[in-house]
Amino acid sequence: MPGISAQEIEEFKQGKIMVVEDNNYQKKDQTSIDILERCFQVQGKLIAPLQINTLEEKLWGLLVVHQCSHPRQWKKSEIGLFSLLAKQIAREIEQNLLYKELNSIKEELEQFATEDYLTQLGNRAYFESIYNKEWRRMTREKQPLSLIMADIDYFKQYNDSYGHPEGDECLGQIAKIFNNTIKRPGDIAARYGGEEFILLLPNTNIRGAVYLAEQINGQVKRLQIPHNNSPISTYVTMSLGVASIIPEQKLNPDGLIKAADEALYQAKTQGRDRVVSQQKFSQNFFNSPLTVTQTPLKPKEVTNQELLMSYVAYFVSRGINIISQISGIVSFKGIVYQYQGYHQEFIYFWHKLQQRHDFSELYLQGDISSFGQFLSGKLKVGECARCNLPISVSSGAAYNIPNCVLCEDKLSEQNQTVIVIGQPPTNLFSFQRLLSLNNYAITFISCPDDLNSKLLSEPIDLILIKEAAENLAKLWAKQLQENPRLQQVPIIALSKDAGNGLPWLEKRLDIQDYLLSPVNMNLIHHLGQIGQQKSMLELHWFPC
Repeated sequence: MPGISAQEIEEFKQGKIMVVEDNNYQKKDQTSIDILERCFQVQGKLIAPLQINTLEEKLWGLLVVHQCSHPRQWKKSEIGLFSLLAKQIAREIEQNLLYKELNSIKEELEQFATEDYLTQLGNRAYFESIYNKEWRRMTREKQPLSLIMADIDYFKQYNDSYGHPEGDECLGQIAKIFNNTIKRPGDIAARYGGEEFILLLPNTNIRGAVYLAEQINGQVKRLQIPHNNSPISTYVTMSLGVASIIPEQKLNPDGLIKAADEALYQAKTQGRDRVVSQQKFSQNFFNSPLTVTQTPLKPKEVTNQELLMSYVAYFVSRGINIISQISGIVSFKGIVYQYQGYHQEFIYFWHKLQQRHDFSELYLQGDISSFGQFLSGKLKVGECARCNLPISVSSGAAYNIPNCVLCEDKLSEQNQTVIVIGQPPTNLFSFQRLLSLNNYAITFISCPDDLNSKLLSEPIDLILIKEAAENLAKLWAKQLQENPRLQQVPIIALSKDAGNGLPWLEKRLDIQDYLLSPVNMNLIHHLGQIGQQKSMLELHWFPC
């Protein structure tokens, strides 16, 4: 600390307070502190240490009070009050440092739950959570899903010869090859076991997956990692199994993993250091472990008109306008959904739209597809691989790149605070990281009673109720709006029955589907505007 002697620092470490009644008698140097005091004509001062018990060096800083008009004879009561103030400030700093440290530890633990510490790839649990989602998505889109399962040949012998540190280095180098192989947001590389890796490739057929597997095999060889105890090569090699299928609802997702594992086994039995693809599957791979005791109901046939209505409703509920080439913006400021189905206001608005002579030429702001293309069956609704928002896709066309024109490339510049009433997701760390990149701070509570003074000390932009029953959600909304600080805060309640189940996608919508904004849109601002128009509105319903 410039301007403070070593002896004074030792006294501060012991908790002593420096009392200076007339600063003019103090020795003056050319330090920044002395120059500052001369500039402000400091006549008297008190200096107390800020001691943090959790730090190795307990002296964290100093609290200083200056008397500038004249010298001052400090009273004992003033010194005592100043000492108490310094201790309270130190305690607040200590708690804040501890809170940050605990948050950092929590984030690291959550990251460890999904990331393999050695290779920095996803771990097996992370792969399985993403795999199930991609299986459902490819089932909806009727597109191929491929897996590459790979194993380092004779890795036990490698560890025995070169030692485990060298083995870890070998795994790290190969992990980089897998990580560099994935180019699209939907592709996932993970460490599946000890020396086993797996690659998830949505929208990829068997030919594309085999090509990538051959590329990986060649790159591993080019590393030329010595392996003198390998019976097949002087360098480290890999065996790779590839399997691909267009998923169906009646199939067990585990079957594709079993098929890739079987292909890997065949690669090993055929001599290793090769790629084997599995194109014809044993039916046993896909037999469901569950016994079906009743015939499942056929999914409801969705007309092109219902598909379009559902697609438009989703974006209109977020504040996206409809555009007419003749009359310009066609906006809707009312309520789109209720607990079950569409709200009457939106149904009336939709019927009025259908009566327009240019109905087929209408399109959503930011979209490039007209309503007529949906009505004719030329377009279906898919899902953006980058933002998960629904997008228009040509019927029968493969969709494999995230070219969504509705999702936001530019991150939100405004911080938004959201309180969620409900259970947090299992992948909480990844979830919070995704939303923090878009400047959302998310806090989960179990019920409105958990809203303490600390949470209410900062402005809240949105409250979201996850999948509560209608009466309970309304009761919570009423309870929340009785708080003066929350009367102007929009409230979203999710219901699986809102919007007639969203026929454009067989998926479950979650928090991020509403908080990640499409282009030029702030959902929270839009909800606030609706709330101002509807004085008796308790909450906004949305599908989930």
